[in-house]
Amino acid sequence: MKRTMRYLPIIACLVLTIVAVWKRDELSIQNISRLVAENVALSVLILLLLYTLKGLSVAFPIAVLEVVAGMVFPLPIALLLNLIGIVIVLTIPYNIGRITGYDLADRITGQNRWLKRICDYQSENEFFVSFLLRVVAVLPGDIVSMYLGASGVRFLPFLQGVFWEHCRE
Repeated sequence: MKRTMRYLPIIACLVLTIVAVWKRDELSIQNISRLVAENVALSVLILLLLYTLKGLSVAFPIAVLEVVAGMVFPLPIALLLNLIGIVIVLTIPYNIGRITGYDLADRITGQNRWLKRICDYQSENEFFVSFLLRVVAVLPGDIVSMYLGASGVRFLPFLQGVFWEHCRE
């Protein structure tokens, strides 16, 4: 039972990714802005819920949520909601990796001397590795966040590295 619960977040990610790909035509700026434009308090909750769903799905388009916030809310509120939303989007896959993959990452690196050296470097340079993996952009950000969570990178250096990467854009 405990082992099954451990993989539940990964299963949820896969299911939501499949749904997001399947319903991608309905995930437009117009459709989402219509959904959140009626009631301000409800709009904030819906937008943050959509950010939460994005954190669980690699395929859900974050740019659409950022644009919707800018269209529906005044600029200062939109910026604040987007900042909160980005933290949500980063935190969820990071914690999924932390919960589901920490033991696996330890076992894999323990068996390979080369990977062990990389992980030792990573543990001494968490901010830099978090920044670099996001800048290189070979993998989707959610996958990178899961990896960094699974490999034991502390949350604050992870968050700092990711936000530093966003500042360069």
